[in-house]
Amino acid sequence: MKVETENQCQNFYEEWIPTENIIKVFPNPVLNKTNILFLKNQFYNISLFDSSGNLLWDNCTSQNYINSSIEIDMTGFVPGLYILEAKNQDLIKTFKIIKE
Repeated sequence: MKVETENQCQNFYEEWIPTENIIKVFPNPVLNKTNILFLKNQFYNISLFDSSGNLLWDNCTSQNYINSSIEIDMTGFVPGLYILEAKNQDLIKTFKIIKE
């Protein structure tokens, strides 16, 4: 979205507003590794929990991601349901991940 005026002395405001989710998790179900794709420039703290709520993986520090992805190696995890949480100052997004 871009907002501007007819006056040349004024600047414009432009912001990317995604029409889809701003975070994508794939593949799901997962065999070995899952990827998290970030479509908006934000700082995210990523955590992975088992179905009992135990923390299994955390990126420990918030990182700035834009149009990039991170990979989580789930090779040694037992098959079952996992919860991925991505949070920043604006939102908390959770995803169910099935490990085969």
